[in-house]
Amino acid sequence: MAVSANHEGGFFIMDKDLVLEWIKSNNLKELHEYLKKQNVVDIAEFLHELDDSTLAIFFRILEKEEAANVFLLFR
Repeated sequence: MAVSANHEGGFFIMDKDLVLEWIKSNNLKELHEYLKKQNVVDIAEFLHELDDSTLAIFFRILEKEEAANVFLLFR
């Protein structure tokens, strides 16, 4: 799990199991809402833990500008 500060100065844990469960159950709306609250740096770091097919889902869920920023940091 990746741990980081959120926008309000608190801490959150990007829970890989929870994220994968949302993808498996096709609960992409919940995942989208969760990702909107995350920092692009943290998302990019978290994506290194995922396989290629899951990465594709993430990039489709993110807003275009956010996906572009995550992609730049992910490389």
